[in-house]
Amino acid sequence: TDRNSFLEYTSCHPKTLKNSLPYSQMLRIRRNCTDIQDYKTAAKSFRKDLLNRGYPKHVLHKAYNRALYSNREAMFEPRQNTSSSEDCVLNCVMRYTQHSSLVAKVLQSRWDILQTHPLFRGTRVRMAFSRGRNLKELISPAVKRPLTTGGGQHRKCGSCFLCHITLEGQKYILNHNLNSRFNQSLDTAPTAASRQNLHSAPLQGVHDASPDRGGPTNRRIG
Repeated sequence: TDRNSFLEYTSCHPKTLKNSLPYSQMLRIRRNCTDIQDYKTAAKSFRKDLLNRGYPKHVLHKAYNRALYSNREAMFEPRQNTSSSEDCVLNCVMRYTQHSSLVAKVLQSRWDILQTHPLFRGTRVRMAFSRGRNLKELISPAVKRPLTTGGGQHRKCGSCFLCHITLEGQKYILNHNLNSRFNQSLDTAPTAASRQNLHSAPLQGVHDASPDRGGPTNRRIG
């Protein structure tokens, strides 16, 4: 699309992520452009878009030159694993906030103190951040409703393909009376076969009543 939907530099994301985004994208442009002049034209257009999103000029200038002088042929070669098998890396995952970078800096600078403990001896730490709460989640957080008990029962509906495997009676603690069609709403990721059965079951009766199978016809009389 023509919309400039790149990440805003003022967004609440790790600074390392925002500073590495221009370089990674310009490196992709450098790999896709055989001619160096094509890279300069495309990279300048991309740099203009990032300037409109608030990225500092020195970050874009550094990323532009770094990708410009990169070896294009080496970009098509598979990467070699440089990590040693003897390294024991502990991943510290925390939800990202505006203070996460300070916490990560303190933890990494004082990791030698933790290494005095036998549990952390010979290890190194690697920080990772999960997504923080957005504005919607801060303004209107989801309300966790307490679990309640009731006397509802689970009954067969009599018209779906799950009725023959539905157990009737007071087997579950429910607040309302439910039928076997409720099982379909519990399947958050239905398979292709189950979706096909849901669509083909109502059409089965129509197919069996077709004229080629001796069923009634829709011929108009008169």
